[in-house]
Amino acid sequence: MSFNQQKKTEDPNPFNHENKRNWHSLSTLTDNSSISLYSFDFWNTIVFSNPIFKQKRAEYLINILSHDFSLKEINQAFEKVGQEYNRLMEAGSKIVAPEKLYWQVLKELKYSQTIDLNSLLKGVETIFLKYPPSIDQEFLDYFDSISKVDIKFSITSNTAFISGS
Repeated sequence: MSFNQQKKTEDPNPFNHENKRNWHSLSTLTDNSSISLYSFDFWNTIVFSNPIFKQKRAEYLINILSHDFSLKEINQAFEKVGQEYNRLMEAGSKIVAPEKLYWQVLKELKYSQTIDLNSLLKGVETIFLKYPPSIDQEFLDYFDSISKVDIKFSITSNTAFISGS
């Protein structure tokens, strides 16, 4: 199985991510002594968002905004803003603070009322901590095997909607 193919076996990850990689297939690269640095993207490579978090975040926003938004509208707004942010990051743009991204989500929802954004962000971070992302166990196994070799590692992330503090 190539690295880019989807895994066809039963997924031990409780969130069952279709795009999960087959880390074992990369083990042959570890033996290549010309590799001096491994670089990994954090989100959707090592860690996958908890779908319950996305649902609870949308429910929280519907409640705090006191507006008649659907879960789908909220999630679509986050997806659109997140995809645009990822596109900008991949093009070499500067990191944008989560506050600005949330303002963009509110703009996408055409929400124009006054809101305490800091309170909204704290509430979302509480939900994030209650429903954390899952770490790909196969990645951890792979990382354990390659960390025994004299190689440097880099993990990058554009955390986007969560402050990371």
